Amino acid sequence: MQSQMKCISMGKVAQDFKVGRNKLFRAMRGQNILNPWNVPYKMYIEAGYFKVIHRSKMIGFGEKQIPVTMVTPLGKQFIQKLLNDKQLSIIN
Repeated sequence: MQSQMKCISMGKVAQDFKVGRNKLFRAMRGQNILNPWNVPYKMYIEAGYFKVIHRSKMIGFGEKQIPVTMVTPLGKQFIQKLLNDKQLSIIN
């Protein structure tokens, strides 16, 4: 299993590929890689492409755990291949 230290944020991946983070999320949802909440489907997590961590966020008087999608080095290669093969449609 990839360690969390080797994972990078989706924002950093988008920046590295010179695309917008939200556009990358939208394209990956369109390919059914991410669900509507930008969390990868189980098969992509099990393939080692992504890791989901939970961060605490204060909501009113309570605290809520928010899932955050992190990309493993293998996942970055996966996204790069999808972009190179034009399987992810990034609309400007």
